Amino acid sequence: MRTVVIEPFETVYSWVTRIHRKHGFMDLEYTYGELFNMQRVHIHPFLPCLLGKLANATATDVENLIMNHTLFPLFNYFQAENSECRKTMIWSDHAPIQAKSLVGTGSGFINRHKFCPKCVDEMRAQRGYAILDIRHQIPSVEVCFKHECQLISIQAKPSSNEELKSPIDGCEAAACNDKTKAFALYCNDFLESRIVSVQAQYDPIVYAQRLDDMGLIDKAGFINHSALREGFFEYLSDLELDSGMRSNLSIKFVNQLFLHKTHDKVHPAYHMLFSFWLFEGGIGPYDEISYRSGDVISLVNQGQTLTDIAQETAVSLNVIACIKKLNITPPATRKETAEMKTKREKLEKEIRYHLIILTLLGRSDERIANLLGIDIKAVKREVDKIKGLRMWRFSLKRKRRLVESANVIRRIVNEHPEWTRLRISKESYTEYQYLYRNDRALYESILPPALVRRKKTDS
Repeated sequence: MRTVVIEPFETVYSWVTRIHRKHGFMDLEYTYGELFNMQRVHIHPFLPCLLGKLANATATDVENLIMNHTLFPLFNYFQAENSECRKTMIWSDHAPIQAKSLVGTGSGFINRHKFCPKCVDEMRAQRGYAILDIRHQIPSVEVCFKHECQLISIQAKPSSNEELKSPIDGCEAAACNDKTKAFALYCNDFLESRIVSVQAQYDPIVYAQRLDDMGLIDKAGFINHSALREGFFEYLSDLELDSGMRSNLSIKFVNQLFLHKTHDKVHPAYHMLFSFWLFEGGIGPYDEISYRSGDVISLVNQGQTLTDIAQETAVSLNVIACIKKLNITPPATRKETAEMKTKREKLEKEIRYHLIILTLLGRSDERIANLLGIDIKAVKREVDKIKGLRMWRFSLKRKRRLVESANVIRRIVNEHPEWTRLRISKESYTEYQYLYRNDRALYESILPPALVRRKKTDS
């Protein structure tokens, strides 16, 4: 298939859209078939998949697509990449990073294709077309770093075959405050530095050193969470964030930022917000550390004292104590084990009733964990203990979706009684198919009678 030249920092979605508009013959299935060898494709705003097929079809370097046209360098720097992430982005049609493997991925983040109205107007005037910039797709960034105006989004529906959308002309550019502008510029500078320094990876000691300088880590290695919470939220109070991100913002991720070996990796957006407050808008501290936390842990394991380690590594005693406390767990005594067991049993009795009620109401495990202030793994264990509870919630969710689909179809039938079933299915395909597959009786009762096929007669 003939292609167009991909622009610097252009997203994969934007590039595919321009190819489709110029060489796709207005047939979306043809474009997807030629580029991805599939009829239905959902192109993620910043972590797209099937890049191997796209690169082969367009004779493009797949590494160039991954490093310069996605946010993979940002996720890779914060060690959010697992062994399958790159492979998944190249060959699979599934999401490369799942919510279950990355803290915060499924909470507060809406997959949107964002663009700057002023950038679009400039590109239309100069080139005749506009693109979506990968730097605008950074989660939690809502402002253009160049024109300092709010970004506008194109909603992206997963598993849809809607027509590929281009940025809209003539949109009004809304102003924003100075802190939001500074945050957008900070995230842009950080992403560009990660594209250049591909091999660099973040180390939690950079946060610990800064917190110690601010007096938020005591001599025993404990973090002053109350002071940290107050300073963090006060600083970000006037920062313009997406409503979903704002409602899910907390400091529960802070401890996980310091863990050297953990499976609970944190979303880069939380790193961006936390470091923006911590380093006051400068990205330099990320590249200034001389010793890694792994070196400190290895010296602790060798039996060296904190004073000797501090002299050898030039890391403060408070930071060493904090890293040791969070990464090296001492064996629990019998008394501590009994106290922990008693506390756990008491907590289970207090929250178990509320957990069951919330599950019966259809709340998700993650929502219940946030409401009750407990770990999501504990919620999953309790729900699995009660036979039929998870299936009840699934059935309730299914019934609610049936009601919603039926209401949508019923409204269309009432507004357009002359429409046929085919016309109704085109207007609301998802609801139509869900109702058809899951409740045929309700489906027949709402829709108009099917058209009778006329038998062909010999002339």
